[in-house]
Amino acid sequence: MLLLAAAACLQALLVAISLLFAQVAADRAAHGADRSRAVASMPHAWAARSRVSTQHGRAVVQVRPPAVLPGAARWLTVRASSRETSS
Repeated sequence: MLLLAAAACLQALLVAISLLFAQVAADRAAHGADRSRAVASMPHAWAARSRVSTQHGRAVVQVRPPAVLPGAARWLTVRASSRETSS
């Protein structure tokens, strides 16, 4: 039981970190960075599981966090967006 609780806490932490990385990448993309520059601050495990796009004047980043339990990441995808800015 304790192991399951620890796994759930670890997964929640990975989701929270993923949201932080996604927001930073969305802000970078909104300021004109391409995908590789937008995800440059992410560790490889997160960057490889990310998508960066621009939609309707917004930069949108989706990140699948690493999963503690196999297959859980697809249900835990986080999304962050930021308004594009004109330079």
